[in-house]
Amino acid sequence: MTILRASSALFAATLTIGVLAGCVPGAEPEPSPTASFSPDESAGPRVDPTATPTATIEPDPGATPFSVPCETLASLQTMYDFNPNFALTGSFSPTAGTPAADAAADQGTLCRWVNATSGEAIDFTASIPSPAEFEARKAAAASGTPVTGLGADAWFTTEHDVGTVQVFKGDKWVTVSSAWFTLAQDAQALVTEAANAVG
Repeated sequence: MTILRASSALFAATLTIGVLAGCVPGAEPEPSPTASFSPDESAGPRVDPTATPTATIEPDPGATPFSVPCETLASLQTMYDFNPNFALTGSFSPTAGTPAADAAADQGTLCRWVNATSGEAIDFTASIPSPAEFEARKAAAASGTPVTGLGADAWFTTEHDVGTVQVFKGDKWVTVSSAWFTLAQDAQALVTEAANAVG
């Protein structure tokens, strides 16, 4: 009996120690952290760098709407003499940052002639910007090469391989732009007619 009681006591003590050992803080394994994804809200939408942005036209409240027929800015005969492969297109969406986009905001006239073979274009614009815009554009254009013989202030500039002649005549702003123009002389006949067309 004594031996039996001693064995029982020893078993009870061992069981108690085992239970207490299971209650020691930190004995339970900690759950492994779960990865979570939180989107970067500061990241904007992905933009295709090869896409050509088109202008969102916001009318300039200080500009004066101005309309002149495209065949007056550049007659069929003048364009034929320049290159008979050009044809006048209908309305078009100008590329953001171009003179055509600015003229559209002025509620002016935009005309595009496209070469049937190469697809290259010649854009004509005529508008009456607000006085502040007129002076700002004139100051920016003056960084280019002066163009004489038009009876007005005019300059030639090149950007992204597109040559542009800008004419500032009275309160009117006239532009002729194309990749065909590497020098102002390349556009001479076209610019002369466009400048004369606005008075």
